Amino acid sequence: RMQEQPRCSRARFVPHICVGGELCPTHASEADLALLRSLSDVQDDFLDGFDWAALAAGGGKGGTLLAFHKCRGKAFVVKELSPSDHEALLRLAPAYVVHATRHRDTLLAPFFAHFHRPSTGVHYVAMGSVLPAPVAAVAAASAPSVYDLKGTADDKTLLYEGEKRRDVHKRFFNVGMRVCDLASRKCCRPFAAAADVAADAWAPGRRQYAAGKQHARDVRFPLPAPACAWMCARLESDAAFLRRHNLMDYSLLVRTYRLPPPGAAADPALAAAHEAAAAAAAAGRDARCTWATCPGTASGRTSRTTSSRRAT
Repeated sequence: RMQEQPRCSRARFVPHICVGGELCPTHASEADLALLRSLSDVQDDFLDGFDWAALAAGGGKGGTLLAFHKCRGKAFVVKELSPSDHEALLRLAPAYVVHATRHRDTLLAPFFAHFHRPSTGVHYVAMGSVLPAPVAAVAAASAPSVYDLKGTADDKTLLYEGEKRRDVHKRFFNVGMRVCDLASRKCCRPFAAAADVAADAWAPGRRQYAAGKQHARDVRFPLPAPACAWMCARLESDAAFLRRHNLMDYSLLVRTYRLPPPGAAADPALAAAHEAAAAAAAAGRDARCTWATCPGTASGRTSRTTSSRRAT
C-alpha cells in the first residue's frame, strides 16, 4: 500500500500552485487567500485536475474566458483576469479576506487562488461556486430559475425553470431590431404582429431575452421576517465593503425552486422534497438558504431561495 501523503500546512504562502498539470506562480494575494482555503476546507491541490481546454467565453461584457471545475464534491470557477482586475485583486485581497473572515456568512464570492499561467502570460482567479448545492430531493422535484439582479434595468433571467435564457443584446448598430421594437409598442398596434415575426427572424431569442429582463425586474421573493432581516443585513454589510473600496458592477445571484404545496399530488418524490425542505430549514443546514410558503400568491407554491452576491 502506498503511504498516505501528509496533509500540507495551509493558511501560509504557497509560491506555486498546480493547475491542470502546470506549475503556476501565485501572487502576493496568496498569503491572504490561503487563509480562506483553510477556513473553507479547500486543499492546496484543488486545481490539480483542472482542464485548461474547458476555458470558454463566459458571456460577460469583458469577454474573458472561464471554466467550471469540481474537486472533492466542491464546485469552483476558474476565470481569466483583465490587467485592471488583476491589479485590483492584488490591492484588495487583504481587505477582502478581513471582511470574509469577520463576516463568515458573507454573500460575496469566495476567492481561493490568484495565479499566473507562464505559458500564456494570463492571470487567473479561482473562486468557489457562488450558489450553494441544492437539497437533492428538491432539485429532483423542481427545475430551478436563476436571476442576475443589480437593481437596475440590467437585471436579467439567466435560467427559467430549467431553461437557459440566451443573451441577445440590442446594440446601436442593430437598426432592424430597433425598428421591430418600435413597431411592437402600443402606439403601433396594427404593426405589432408583423413586428414580432420580423424580430424573431432578425434576432432569434431577442423577445424571450427581453421578457426575461422584465421578469427579473418584476419578480418578488417572499421571505419570513427572520430570513428577510438576515438577507438585508448581509446585503448591507457586503455593499458597504464594496462601496468603501469604490467597486461597482456587482450583482446578486438568486436561484429558486418552486414546488407544489404539500399534499397536492401523491408523489413520493414530492413528499421527500418537502421533508428535505423542512429538515434543512429546521437544522439551519445552510445560512444562505431560506424557505417561504406563499399562500397569498396566485400559484400558492413553496419556493426555496438561495442567494449570493457576485462582484465582477
